[in-house]
Amino acid sequence: QSSGDANNGNVGPTELELKREEEKRLRKVQRQHQNQLKQAQVEAERLTLQRKLFGITTSDRSDKARCPMPPEVGNAIMDLEEQRARSLCGVCRGGMQHSGQNM
Repeated sequence: QSSGDANNGNVGPTELELKREEEKRLRKVQRQHQNQLKQAQVEAERLTLQRKLFGITTSDRSDKARCPMPPEVGNAIMDLEEQRARSLCGVCRGGMQHSGQNM
């Protein structure tokens, strides 16, 4: 608008400018739509790979795995695991590292 004849002295935008702005807006909307489609495809591919590898999805799991347990239940589980380990390996008796000859 250096010469002032671009919009013939009118104050508002010209028809050509409005058309360009509308085209820009449409291109932007199309790009956003394409990006959303691309992201949806990537997410779908990720979920199918996850199902193939692990057999489950995160939405299939129950929420019980993330739920905290009461201390009594946790202690009981630890006691059972300790009993299993002791039955496999025996009880560790401290102080018996030498044969008695070093005394």
